[in-house]
This record gives sequence, C-alpha cells and structure tokens, in this order.
Amino acid sequence: MLRLTTLTAIALAAAQPAFAAPAVEYGEGDGERFQYTTELRADGIIHIAGVMLGSREPFVLNITPKGHVDGSFGDVPVEYRVSKRMRDRVAAQFVAGRSLAEATPQQ
Repeated sequence: MLRLTTLTAIALAAAQPAFAAPAVEYGEGDGERFQYTTELRADGIIHIAGVMLGSREPFVLNITPKGHVDGSFGDVPVEYRVSKRMRDRVAAQFVAGRSLAEATPQQ
C-alpha cells in the first residue's frame, strides 16, 4: 500500500503545476483517500506530507534524485525505491510550474 500511495501522490503531483506555496491535493490509493502537499526542495528532494483521511494517520515521504524513498506512515518508518524516471518527471513539472509562475505578471 505504501508504494501505491507514493506512486499515486507523485503521479498526481506531476499533473499539477508547482507554484510558490504547495497546494493541498487529494488522492486515492488502495481504496483509501488521503490529502497531501508536494514540494521540490532546493537539494532536489521531493517532499510529500499528508494524512490518510479515514484513520487520520499522517505520512511523510522524501524522494531523492535517484528515486530512493524514505519516510513514515504514522510511527512506522518506510524505505523503498521508485523509478528515477517517474521521480524526474515529477521534478520537471515543478521546474515548469516555477517558470510559469515567474513569467506570470503580478497584479
């Protein structure tokens, strides 16, 4: 389930442009709904933080540039890998979103 939740969250993040403040998103994986934010940090780590809506269990996941994931679901530490290709696709969306935000005139 953890892997599916991560993959769902980063797939949804790839579909959303990244702007200055992370927006709260909603997803579903393995029959469970969750809310989360996704952020690309300066060191290249994609940080996902959220909560499972049914159990209110918090989760935090950090994905390195090489696809290594570590974090926790509640008090349970997790560690695994996702494909570098998927991780890079999400990171590219953040870069594109920042470029769009910088190019948009401020009112």
